[in-house]
Amino acid sequence: METVFDGVKCITTSTGGANDRNNLYIVEGDDYAAVIDPGYEAASAANIEDQIEQSHENKPIKYILLTDWYEEHWSGASSIKTITNGTIISSEYDSARINRDSKTELIDEHLVDGGIIDLGGRKLKKIDTPGHTPGSSCYLIQNEGILFSGDCILPNTSTAIDPDEGGNMSDYVESLRKIQASEVNRILSFHGNPIESPKKRLGNLIKIREDRDTQILGMLSVNPGSVETIWKSIYGERNLTGYLLEASKKQIEAHIIKLETEKKLNKLTQGHLTTYQTISNSR
Repeated sequence: METVFDGVKCITTSTGGANDRNNLYIVEGDDYAAVIDPGYEAASAANIEDQIEQSHENKPIKYILLTDWYEEHWSGASSIKTITNGTIISSEYDSARINRDSKTELIDEHLVDGGIIDLGGRKLKKIDTPGHTPGSSCYLIQNEGILFSGDCILPNTSTAIDPDEGGNMSDYVESLRKIQASEVNRILSFHGNPIESPKKRLGNLIKIREDRDTQILGMLSVNPGSVETIWKSIYGERNLTGYLLEASKKQIEAHIIKLETEKKLNKLTQGHLTTYQTISNSR
């Protein structure tokens, strides 16, 4: 367990996947503590749960907070609840999916946008940041500017937006702007290292999405409906395979849906989803 700074600790696991480092955070107040995103694999369970139990003995863990509905964020929540009797909290939008995937009534409570978790002398404010999932959430330590961003903001890559999994690019960009307008001076993501220059990182992430919109819009204005051409132009030389290949296709789809929603495409992309399926099936 690593102390990130006073009263905030991190347990890190390595997944070997596209985002190799996963971070489980423990936030302590004067009276209680909260765990954020307790996701870990069975091979790591004993070690992590021993650390959780020791932390709980030092400062009672009253809350278990989930930032989105993907299993990597909540796979250990039930075990941690058994250890701590903590209350498992998610957004209302993601709760049904988490309960379905866990095959239990895992979620105890919902917390609305702006809701407060009071740990005694330290308060966590929930910020709704839909886009990655419909109920994606971040948590901000009030008066300290420390944001726990889940998958909304990653230090080294862009967040995957999958329309087939509830992802929405328009919502995601608006969520980035929402965080950009907040008083945030440090970001602790579910993946990777702390982000020490949040304004710069947020500006870069928004620009990446805006530039991709412009790029796709320009291509479609020249060759309407040719999503295969767009994919080859953007990703074709990267030799992507597996998850990264599928994610790259979904990003194009998410941007096109965003542009259609914003009425920037008019009739340029009629039938684009069929074309998209064609390139998906041809790889």
